[in-house]
Amino acid sequence: MLGVAPGLWIIPTVFLQSVLATAFFPAGFAALAHIGSGKIKNVAVSLTMPIGFLVGGGVIAAGIGIMGQMGSFSLGFILLGGVLLSGALLAQSLDLKKSR
Repeated sequence: MLGVAPGLWIIPTVFLQSVLATAFFPAGFAALAHIGSGKIKNVAVSLTMPIGFLVGGGVIAAGIGIMGQMGSFSLGFILLGGVLLSGALLAQSLDLKKSR
């Protein structure tokens, strides 16, 4: 959203993006608790946060920086938004009712 927002739309876009990111965690952990067998649920939940911090704080930031060095900083945000949007769309295909 941030990569394609013109001028004055950047401030509400930054606000909306942070609200949507924090709203994901309760639903994400609830879905994660229903995936897999009982033996691996605790491992899946406990590895989610460290891997999320490594990807979000390292890989994503480096990728946006590389796109900025290539001359298209906004393209990095557009690609990141596309990846996040595809993740949100893929989450719709989770069948959590069946796993209970």
